[in-house]
Amino acid sequence: MHAPVGLKLNQPLVDFLARFYFYHIYLWSGYLEALVITVLPYLYQLMFILCFFGISLVIGAICDFIRLLTIHLYCFYIYAA
Repeated sequence: MHAPVGLKLNQPLVDFLARFYFYHIYLWSGYLEALVITVLPYLYQLMFILCFFGISLVIGAICDFIRLLTIHLYCFYIYAA
């Protein structure tokens, strides 16, 4: 396997990290698929209802949803540290 993200390490460590990250991406795609199927239809209704409580609540909900969608990047950061 090639070095993930251009890391120049010994070959066994590179293979381990590459498999680990690919498996994490595989798990993440399953999580996103389940999240999109179950949550996305209700997200529009939720945003409409939240509009009655103010724009700051809508912006906060959007920020939380984006954080849920990008939590895998934070996991990669923790794994690499």
